Amino acid sequence: MTYNIAIIGPSDTVSIFRATGADVFPAENGDEALSIIKRLRAETTDPNESGRRYGVVVILEEIMKQIKDEDYTKVSSGGVPAIISVPGISGESGESARKLRKLAERAIGSDILK
Repeated sequence: MTYNIAIIGPSDTVSIFRATGADVFPAENGDEALSIIKRLRAETTDPNESGRRYGVVVILEEIMKQIKDEDYTKVSSGGVPAIISVPGISGESGESARKLRKLAERAIGSDILK
């Protein structure tokens, strides 16, 4: 079984990732990103005609910080796809590390990423 990588973020920023072979999904805000994540999760668990499954969904940090923690927790539960965020062109805001810390704390009961 083959898994693909999806990149979610502002269209002017994520378009460059097409060159890497990743599937690019433009989103200008957190709500659009959540909708895309839900669709990609559904495709991964029950592939559509395209047969696309996603092992990793990367969200640019500027969009990730617009997603509520509760919503992120819901869509990031389960193993596949792994949903991670990375800094965009404006640099790191710390949101990626904060959400990762929160997930680790929920998974094992303590903050190991101090």
